[in-house]
Amino acid sequence: MSDGGPTFQETVFSWVVSGRVPSKTREIPRTMTYMCSTTDLRELLARFWELESCTNKSTFSVEESMCEKIFRQTTVRDNEGRFVVTLPKKQHVIDQLGDSKPSAVKRFYGLERRFETNRELKALYCNFIQEYLMMGHMREVTSE
Repeated sequence: MSDGGPTFQETVFSWVVSGRVPSKTREIPRTMTYMCSTTDLRELLARFWELESCTNKSTFSVEESMCEKIFRQTTVRDNEGRFVVTLPKKQHVIDQLGDSKPSAVKRFYGLERRFETNRELKALYCNFIQEYLMMGHMREVTSE
């Protein structure tokens, strides 16, 4: 594109030519835009309305659609205005996890042994857990 020369741009409808047009009657050149097309006007209008129409074609995968369904069916607001969302789960993956309680208990006892030698770490951990509990992010479970 030269300075003041035309600019050609291909759009979804056709080519658009724009640029400054020198004027003998005005001191300031005008900018003009023209659309050049060999396509019928009816076809162009049909294409325009296809692009402008609001169609809701889902681009979600099957898993994403299931997540969206779970979200719409289970999401509520609590008394404090926070959203409560049920997390989607893949049952076949959960079934493969097996029994992780013995491993979790073993790690917990290891953490307690570490706290016996590091009182500062224990205080920080206890404060964090207490804050987490007070914020309602967890609750105590008393039954097995």
